[in-house]
Amino acid sequence: MDENRALDPDGFDHRLDQFLEWLRVNHYAEDSVTTREKCIARFVAWCVERGVTRPADVTKPVLELFQAHLFHARRQRDGLPLSLSFQMEHLCSVRVFYKWLARQTHILYNPARDLVL
Repeated sequence: MDENRALDPDGFDHRLDQFLEWLRVNHYAEDSVTTREKCIARFVAWCVERGVTRPADVTKPVLELFQAHLFHARRQRDGLPLSLSFQMEHLCSVRVFYKWLARQTHILYNPARDLVL
């Protein structure tokens, strides 16, 4: 992890840590927290590769590109497409994360709100 990214209070790393803590404080099952963490971390890594390092910089078109990325991605072990349930799990986790960001007023607008699954 880039040290500058980790220090950014409005960056993905800090906001994701806050979100995961919120899930735990609100008694979400640890399996659910772990699943959300993995899914959102995959999205964050994808964003960072494209120069997007803050949740507030994500737009609906960025989310749609990530959705297309999941649709076209292949499993490493056998080259088959990612299952629909795998894709939905990732997109739903991102939507929940963005809903939380908006409710906590960390972002002004939820770009995931109108994302068609």
